[in-house]
Amino acid sequence: MTGPHSHAWLARFNMEHANFRAALQWAVRTSSVEWGLRMGIALYPYWLRHARPAEGADCLQALLNLPAGEKSGSKSQRLRAKALMALATIEIERGKSADAGSGSNEAIAIYRELGDLSGMAVASHHLAMLQFSQGDFAEARSMLLQAIRLWQDAGDLVSAAHATVNLADTRKAEGDLAAALSLYQECLSTFRRLGNREGMASSLDRQGDIELEKGDGAAARSLYNQALAIFREREDQRGIARALIDLGHAACSEGDYESGQDLYAEGLKLFSESGEIQEITRSVEGMALAAAAGSDALASGDPYRRRSLITSSTDLELAHYDNTGSLFTSALIMGLEGGADLNRDGGVDIESYE
Repeated sequence: MTGPHSHAWLARFNMEHANFRAALQWAVRTSSVEWGLRMGIALYPYWLRHARPAEGADCLQALLNLPAGEKSGSKSQRLRAKALMALATIEIERGKSADAGSGSNEAIAIYRELGDLSGMAVASHHLAMLQFSQGDFAEARSMLLQAIRLWQDAGDLVSAAHATVNLADTRKAEGDLAAALSLYQECLSTFRRLGNREGMASSLDRQGDIELEKGDGAAARSLYNQALAIFREREDQRGIARALIDLGHAACSEGDYESGQDLYAEGLKLFSESGEIQEITRSVEGMALAAAAGSDALASGDPYRRRSLITSSTDLELAHYDNTGSLFTSALIMGLEGGADLNRDGGVDIESYE
């Protein structure tokens, strides 16, 4: 999904998606664990990058829960470790770090037992991301440096560069913007040299974050648009959604709240389709802030268009809206996760009021 023929492969994956789903459901029903895990491991980049992460997580977890998936021989141990890391990747990206932690620890124990250095690098990277999500930046930095060294020793320069991007994220979280920017620029050069478009887009998007934090909305917007162009070229729905949200931040930083709201809404639609609760929250928070900040500027026009958000006020209400601002609580998240799917048809209807 990342090579020169990624567009053709994506089209084929989309065409065969129903068949993949049926085959994996059969694997779970018949306890064909090895076959199912091999297929799930192969599919996880597709699930992660093309708006089906929840489905991928559910499928991998169902296979790993089967009795035949327990650790036995070295072959099945290695397969289980790979599946655990694939699941951990999806869960970390979905903002479910607690679920990812146990899988990452089990995987790194398996790789240590097998003496698999590349596997240890992957597991170390996942543990670093877990530490990062919990705010332990020093430990995350240590684990990332370990993963980078292991990947460099193994000759995997692409993975080492991706880990360096995350190292830059850690420096940014620690408040060292200059060090973070230097690392992002280094990664961009590496990805360009290696011809890795996905990495280029990621590095550009993060450089935009630095410029936005420094207060240069125009520079941030330029970098975000460069990243968005690559994400669209690759049909990376998750990347597209993130870049749109970032562009919404940039628009609002320059006082263009109406454009910011539209960009947030477009990103929110994509994240809602993929079920990424953490990103849905970020999108709605952006919309709420833009609505609040722009309410005075929009007062001479439609008084409701930018001031109403679908929200929830208590655990007794599925949805509530307030046209004087916004109240955003966990009940909405529970509804989006399925609590509002009263007839269990797999969908949640959201009404918009003007």
